[in-house]
Amino acid sequence: MDDLFERLQEEMDRVAPGSGVSPAELTDLPDELRRLVQWVARRGDAAATDVADGLGLSVDDAARLLSDLEAKGFARSDEADGVRRYNVEFGMRTTRELPIDLWALLDDRTGG
Repeated sequence: MDDLFERLQEEMDRVAPGSGVSPAELTDLPDELRRLVQWVARRGDAAATDVADGLGLSVDDAARLLSDLEAKGFARSDEADGVRRYNVEFGMRTTRELPIDLWALLDDRTGG
């Protein structure tokens, strides 16, 4: 389980904080992270105990993953009656800036 947690953490560290996860980017996520995000999204909201029960994690690991998802902007949370519940935060797909001289770059790469 530690390996799973480390892989999920590495993937979340790759993404800019606060950007949310776009439906298109969801397909690029590792299976475990995609499964977690989809699981929470399908339920509308979830507490750490819900995630732990639903995905077979410890409550501590589920709480840590959910907190990290929120820190990265993949989720947001609200607290009611002493229970923190998380919702998936969907956003726009991030785009890369094109190089200023795209045609020269293509020539260099194709030998043209």
